[in-house]
Amino acid sequence: MNRKPSFNLHLSRLENGKLSQPSLRLVADYLRACRASFNDILVPLAQYTSLPPLREKPDREVALAGLAGDHSRDASRLEVYDRKTEAARKRAGQKPVAPAKRAAALSRQLRSAQDQRRLARMVEGEVNRLGIAPTLTVRKLALDYGRMVWRALKQTEAEQRLNHRDTETDRELHGQGTERTAGMGTRRETRGFRQPAKPGRGRPRKTRAERLRDAEARAKALGPGVLTGKAYRQLRAAVERLYELTHPRRPRQN
Repeated sequence: MNRKPSFNLHLSRLENGKLSQPSLRLVADYLRACRASFNDILVPLAQYTSLPPLREKPDREVALAGLAGDHSRDASRLEVYDRKTEAARKRAGQKPVAPAKRAAALSRQLRSAQDQRRLARMVEGEVNRLGIAPTLTVRKLALDYGRMVWRALKQTEAEQRLNHRDTETDRELHGQGTERTAGMGTRRETRGFRQPAKPGRGRPRKTRAERLRDAEARAKALGPGVLTGKAYRQLRAAVERLYELTHPRRPRQN
């Protein structure tokens, strides 16, 4: 069987029923060593396969709701990942995560994996339109920069949504003529406007423009002279278009 001598321990555990989930090759080697064949175990195999399938536990069904209807490779990997993390928490004696939270986390991870696949395909096609030789170094740096831009857009999405809401509110207030004269000056209604952050409460968050500049600086440090300034602008514009298509702003609800 071309097995190591120490493999007899595995065979002994298999004979005593103490080896969980043996491989098909191990079973075949065991039958071969016993001068037997699969025909000799057809009866117990048929009895086992004739049993009704086990249904997932209710908690498990709720947790997998975040992957419902998706049969992609990413969904399969996330399902296996969820099973392993659930078993690891149980072995460590930790409190299990609520099924609804697990479903939401799996749904977010699935969307993130799908976004990264779309981004990689888009960057791969955009590299061929940069006007430079699409070498492996160029492709890798372009993908890294695209991911940096995507991350910057993702991190500042809430800020952009809030600024967009403030702009709409500002237009509504001006359209309705809400400027009121009180005493010696003019007072404008500030309800609905984002107030500036109070001083002394941690480091101020970077704006989208600052994060995008940092992303380009990091990419240039990773590959000096690999991409031109025009190539960086072209890649950034392409990533921004893809982000707007996949993450449209939700309409404001009155």
